[in-house]
Amino acid sequence: MKRKIAVLTGIHGNLPALETVLDELNKQKYEAIICLGDIVSYGPNPKECLELLKKNKVKILLGDAELKCLDRILLKKDEKDHFKWIKNKIGKKNLNYLKQCPISYDEIEVNGRNLYFTYYFLEDKTSPYPFSKKSILKNKNKWTDRKYLSKYIGKNNDSKILEDSNTFLVGSLGVSNDEYASYMIIEIDDQEVTTKRIRLLYNKDLLKIAIDKKDYPLKSYIKENIFFI
Repeated sequence: MKRKIAVLTGIHGNLPALETVLDELNKQKYEAIICLGDIVSYGPNPKECLELLKKNKVKILLGDAELKCLDRILLKKDEKDHFKWIKNKIGKKNLNYLKQCPISYDEIEVNGRNLYFTYYFLEDKTSPYPFSKKSILKNKNKWTDRKYLSKYIGKNNDSKILEDSNTFLVGSLGVSNDEYASYMIIEIDDQEVTTKRIRLLYNKDLLKIAIDKKDYPLKSYIKENIFFI
């Protein structure tokens, strides 16, 4: 029987896009649904997105946005009010939940080798900010080893698959310049692993309405330059 795994990342508080994707995923049976982080930030519904993932038993990993909420990354001056708003919005219970979430996951085995999931290349797991700040394209050799069967990262919004590498850039679900939400499906059949990118049309007008209804820091900039509304 074919095994199926869904991989999400970069939701960024975009509830209509996340609901569209999860509604589609719930029509089929998946061994696991994994989110590589950046659930909150930018969009108007960080709490609702996080709680919807929890409700659907999605395996949640920490990204930059979550580390900022947990005060593990020094915020830029223009981010401080925005992330203060996010932390107040998601509440202490959800912040405590995020504290228990890992930064990587590698427990899915395929013929003796594992799949690896993380927000970005890990430099030092013990560091407050564990991810490399260097360009993955300039340091491609770090990803070409064959310890893992394949690797999935969420930092870069580029949809390309790195040449000569078993590393996949998943791409942002919630942020795009069109009306599509993006995610990946991993299909495992005997010894073959196939990774497919899926793009689903969602109602971006609902995102615009949700943004317009709320008053939060950087709203005008985010609306125009992040969500292209």
